[in-house]
Parts: sequence; C-alpha cells; structure tokens
Amino acid sequence: MSDHNPAGKLNNKRCSVLALLCVVCIIMTSACGIIPGQAYTFEDAVLAGVIIESELNQNQEQQPVDYTLTSPVIQELTERRGLQASLFFPVEKDLFFNHYEGEVEIFVEEGQLVSRGDLLATLRYDVDQRYYIEYEAALAHMQRLEQEFSRERTRRRNEISRARGEQPREVVRLLEIELERVDFINSLTIAGLEEEIAVLKKTLGTEDIIAPYDGMVFSVFEGSSIEPDTTTHRMMTIVDTDEFLFRIIINITHSLEIHYSIMGYGDIVTLRERTASDDVVDDDEDSLSPSRLEFDARVVTDSWAAGQRQQITYLLKPTDPDGLINRILQLDDGNPIITLRNLRWSTSLEFVAAPKGITLPAATIHREHIYDSRHQIIDEQHYVFIYTDGKVEKRSINIGRTVDGYAQILTGIDEDAKVVVLR
Repeated sequence: MSDHNPAGKLNNKRCSVLALLCVVCIIMTSACGIIPGQAYTFEDAVLAGVIIESELNQNQEQQPVDYTLTSPVIQELTERRGLQASLFFPVEKDLFFNHYEGEVEIFVEEGQLVSRGDLLATLRYDVDQRYYIEYEAALAHMQRLEQEFSRERTRRRNEISRARGEQPREVVRLLEIELERVDFINSLTIAGLEEEIAVLKKTLGTEDIIAPYDGMVFSVFEGSSIEPDTTTHRMMTIVDTDEFLFRIIINITHSLEIHYSIMGYGDIVTLRERTASDDVVDDDEDSLSPSRLEFDARVVTDSWAAGQRQQITYLLKPTDPDGLINRILQLDDGNPIITLRNLRWSTSLEFVAAPKGITLPAATIHREHIYDSRHQIIDEQHYVFIYTDGKVEKRSINIGRTVDGYAQILTGIDEDAKVVVLR
C-alpha cells in the first residue's frame, strides 16, 4: 500500500553500513593503534559499539502491499472417494501336481461345477518300471487281505447266530465283542495298506488332482504339458460358491486415520456395476443407466482389529445375496457366479477427511523451504500473514488435510484471526 521502493531502501541501508565500517576502521586504526591492513568484521563493529546488533537482524522481507482479509472457517472437511471392488470367495484353494514335469490332461473347464472326489486333471510322466511292480504287488496284497477278512467276518457271524439258540447270553456277548475286536484290527491293517499304496502311487508315472470339496473351478491351466521352469504350476482354482463376498483393497500412501474413517464394521454401502467405458467412478447417482446393476452390501470385517496397517482390506457381504442372484438371472440366463466374477464393481463414498475445526482457504497459505549448512532442503514450513492492529505479520502454522480448496489448521492461529489474502 506504499509507493516507496523496498529494494532501493535495502540498497541504501547496505551503503550506509559499508560507510560506517570504513569510519570504524579509520577510528580504530588511529585511536587504538591497530596495525593498518588488519581485517575487520561486522562483529568487530558491534563490539566497538558503532553498530547495534539488532539493526543487522531486522526483517528485510517485503511485506504484503495489496491484499484483502478473511477469517478462519470452523468446519469439517469431507471428501468423496471412488473405490473398486471385486468378487471374493472365503473358501478358495489352488490345486497343483506334486510333480513339475510331464503331460497334462484337464477334464474340466472354466466355471464348471464339480463335486467332492471328482477327477479334475491327470499328469503323466516317466518313471522306473520297478515302481509299477511294487504298486501292483501292494494292490494285490490288499485285495487278498480284504477277501480273508470278509471270510473271517462271515464265519464269526454264523457262529454267533448258532450260539444265540444254544448258548447263554453271556457267551453270545463275548463272541460279539470278539468280532468287534477283529473288525477293528482288520480295519487298521487295511488303512495302513491304503496309506502305503497312496505313497507308492505318487511314485508312478501318473498323478491325479481330485476335487477336495463341492465347488466351481476357475483359472484352469490351458497347456498340455508342464516343465520345471514353467511360470506357474497351478492347474486350477476351486471355490465354494455357496458363500461369496466383495473385496475392496486400499494401499496406504498417507495417513491411516483417513482410510479408517472411510468405512467401518457394519457399515452398508452401495456397490455398482462399472461399464467398460468408465474411466472414473461416476459419483452422480442420477446418471446411472437403469440397466446397471447395483446392490447394498455390509462391511463384515474389522481391518484395524485384524492388524492391517500397510494394506487395508474391506470384505463386504450383500445384504440380500439371493435377491442379487435372481436379479442377474433376469438379465442373463448364464451362470450368475461367473457373471458376478466377470463384472467390474465400484462404490463412491463421502467421508470426513478432517474433523470439525479451524480451516483456511488454501490460497492464504504459503510455503518456504528450510535449508541446512550446505544449502540442501531438509524440511519445509507453512505460514500465513496475520493482520493485527494495522500491521501485517508472518506466522508459522501446521496444516493437516487439504480438501476442495480448504486446509485444516492444526496449530498456529485461532478462529478470531484476520488472515491476509494476497491479490
């Protein structure tokens, strides 16, 4: 607001300081007997009382000359964020062969429903013929034992039947107990042989993958052989389709507090189908196509309690899973689980990014670097200009989140301050 040139003032003051130094040098040389040619500094002038130290430390920064004033706003800062979701099965298992080399035969395809015990794939590889001989011998031995145990069981049951009409009840009961004991011992013998045969089978030139439970197969291997250096030896993944959830993953790049204010256990959010042309999540609900699928889902996990800090995972369960399946069947007569898996899903949430407190327009906040002795940037600080009693002063502040043009002020000013807005 002044017409004077601050840069000119600074140059005039420097010339005055230099002139004073010259005078000091002459006076000290003549009056104190100092050797001519000796160097003198600002510190010498201060010690001599010619220059007052406070004059050297005056703030030479240019003060704002054209500005308006504003006041802090007491408010909470809210932010809208789009998050992507994907179908997730709590019961899921990757299936592999124990051997990593041989010819593969797959008996299932992507999205096929299977039952526990179904043969899913076979691997054939070269082995020593002796393994086949040992395996066949073990099978024959078990078959002979099973036949002997069966004949023994039949003989003892006939003996018990005859005793029921001829012997006392106590004798019959003893014969029954003996049969139970023999059956138990024989079953242990057969179980041991089955385990031995299972081990021998692993040494043969074939290996099978059997479905461990009822479910649906995904990510089916498409090749006809595998080698030791194959990128992946996974043959397929089987999932239990009776239970399905949706998963949202957030990688932590800044404050954990922000992420944990987005969603919490028990919260209900709306998941929507994303089309292939969606580059960002559409926050305008009115612009959604009527045919676009959407449904409510409840957060069923507590990420903080689970100890997640670097990557936060939210699992959400549809509030009406049967209704969702029926809706998909009305739109598509294909497998609804495959449809759910192939579609892209997202949600748009508004959350409190900064709690209610002092905020300022971001335009009022300035930043300056802090340097070390080698003039390397080691930190930065924020400041504002405060108007007080007709004067403008610089004041350091600490800021938090900045959202939609407003910054959260943590420390440095109170709500009554008058803050300068530079034009």
